[in-house]
Amino acid sequence: TYEITQLPSLSGTGSSGNGINNLGDAAGTSNEMGVSHAVLWRNETLIDLGTLGGPGTNSNVAWPGLNNGGMVVGIAETDEPGGENWACQFFFASSTGHQCLGFVWENGEMTPLPTWPGGTNGFATGVNNRGQVVGWAENGVEDPTCNAPVVNQFRAFRYDTKTGEMVELSPLPGDSTSAATAINERGQVVGISGECSNAVGGFSAQHAVIWEKDGTPSEIDNLGDQLARVLGVDLEVPDRHPGGAHRRRDSPAVPGAGPFLAGAASQGHQRQGRERRTRSRRGGDPEPRAPPAPRRRPPPHINPGT
Repeated sequence: TYEITQLPSLSGTGSSGNGINNLGDAAGTSNEMGVSHAVLWRNETLIDLGTLGGPGTNSNVAWPGLNNGGMVVGIAETDEPGGENWACQFFFASSTGHQCLGFVWENGEMTPLPTWPGGTNGFATGVNNRGQVVGWAENGVEDPTCNAPVVNQFRAFRYDTKTGEMVELSPLPGDSTSAATAINERGQVVGISGECSNAVGGFSAQHAVIWEKDGTPSEIDNLGDQLARVLGVDLEVPDRHPGGAHRRRDSPAVPGAGPFLAGAASQGHQRQGRERRTRSRRGGDPEPRAPPAPRRRPPPHINPGT
């Protein structure tokens, strides 16, 4: 059996719990007067974590960003202009165009996380019990794969709250951007690698990735590739750039990608069946199906540690 407890909220119309630790603390967001505020529920008591700006600015714990020591990470707006409608806006109740930064909240104080040199915005998603924070941040490189109004590319990071060291987690070879979404106690990090796109999902999430403690990235196999091998089809979508070659859509790392891959594989399987039936009606022998593609390297074992 279990018991459902309604958690208190701010005076707005909605709230969401997005993470919980082993002590029962929950973190998420609650709306008030048209803006979102990051909140922490401790012993069923609501704690407003505030923002990095003044009235009218937003914040959110959009991912499961809290550890067992009470440290919380998320995103918050400042009073400075952001220059673009960046990824944070998808997680706020209002769109202000203000600068958005990753934050660390501990013992009642919210501290902004740095961006890469030349960058304006950042995003924090996860933290382990060692105080290592992950996310992604802009740098000063104008990336032609970005979709306006996004201009600068972004790279994943691992930030140590004890030393202040910020380590870049590079994308896979051939990709321009990366983003980290979770970290375990061993310092292994998972996330995505791809193009700049809109800085949230889509072509930014072409590949699922794991970074080892030393920052080395490896691609993680996914359901789309496994399904394609079973059905003997090749999942391809046209490149979004005019005149570009076809490109594999390899990652269901964003909501909705899984059904896309399943539908593409099903259509390919049906097309192959129709071709075989047509050849049979014309008196020809159906061509044998090509053998499945060689299996890619399986994902590395992830040990959550102790």
